[in-house]
Amino acid sequence: MQKILLQCRSLDEANQLKNFYESRLPYAADVSFGFNDSEAILTSFPIHLFVWDTQNYHMEQASWIKELRGMGFIYPILVLSENIDMKAMKGSVANDKIHFLERPFEYKALKGITLKLMQSRNLPQQMFKRFKTNQPLSIESYSTGEQMESSMFNLSVGGAYFEAEKKPSASIGDLVKLQVNLNDVDKSHMMNARIVWTTRKGAYSGGYGVGVKFVRNEEIYKQLLEKM
Repeated sequence: MQKILLQCRSLDEANQLKNFYESRLPYAADVSFGFNDSEAILTSFPIHLFVWDTQNYHMEQASWIKELRGMGFIYPILVLSENIDMKAMKGSVANDKIHFLERPFEYKALKGITLKLMQSRNLPQQMFKRFKTNQPLSIESYSTGEQMESSMFNLSVGGAYFEAEKKPSASIGDLVKLQVNLNDVDKSHMMNARIVWTTRKGAYSGGYGVGVKFVRNEEIYKQLLEKM
């Protein structure tokens, strides 16, 4: 199933947009509330449309979009905004392939432009190639110390996706330690990661799904020091 990421300004707006997309269109929708979370998701997981709900679209916002394109996200971007600077908009449309829908809008218009963008025949390639797998995975949360077993079903250079029987105590933004057990060669690998999105019902086993982005050891030390 194709997926949409919604970056929203408030929980109410997020719920409204997510309910619209999942009830009236055949797409799953994830939600973020800030640049860092959106960047982590868009550069590590299969998102086919990024919808950004922002009050203003000026040169500052256009610069962030350019940075996002530079990170490798090449799927369509739809900006929903109340105040749009025409110079910033024209530059983004010409150079970064951005689409705009000015608020207030009718949901009929939002549905139409979403279908047009999602059904494009010229779909680009993902930044990182993903590999389907089914490997045992042990997870330990740095924040809560919880340990649990799960199965990893998707792996790329930038991150991974796994499903567990129950919801982990760690949440979006938390750091976790992953131990991948490679039974065929009797080896295991340790990796650090940050949780960037979750779903109550995964597509593979039906368990609680978690998407993570791999992080460097420096990020682990920095966050642990901040909590001391």
